[in-house]
Amino acid sequence: MNDDLNQQVLQELKKLRWLVQISVCSCILLFTFSVVMATSRKLSQADSWTAVRAALDHGEHDKASDITQRLIAKWPNDYDGYTYLGYIALATGDLKFAETNYARAYALLPSEEHEKMLNAVRLRVKSENWKLLSDPKP
Repeated sequence: MNDDLNQQVLQELKKLRWLVQISVCSCILLFTFSVVMATSRKLSQADSWTAVRAALDHGEHDKASDITQRLIAKWPNDYDGYTYLGYIALATGDLKFAETNYARAYALLPSEEHEKMLNAVRLRVKSENWKLLSDPKP
């Protein structure tokens, strides 16, 4: 009788051990999933138009450009990315790159705002080219 009782206790302990192992594995998986999701949210917040605007507000043109490039890689047909790149290029004095990006933004969304920016950049490019042609060479 004592052996039967011992066998029953042993079987119950084995079942309990198995349940504990399953529970621990489930907790580890749940924790890992939570960490991955939290990290994913942080990354997606890092790559957002809000992050681009914040970088621009702080004068961090390189950072804004990097974030914008990553966003464009995810959404290549989103005109906002090209509008931001045009703005950044204009702010850093790269008129040709500004023109290229405003032209792309206008192609994706032919709005009056995009047309105005594109025309303004093109006028500035012409003006800069005219200055170069009219300046005497040393």
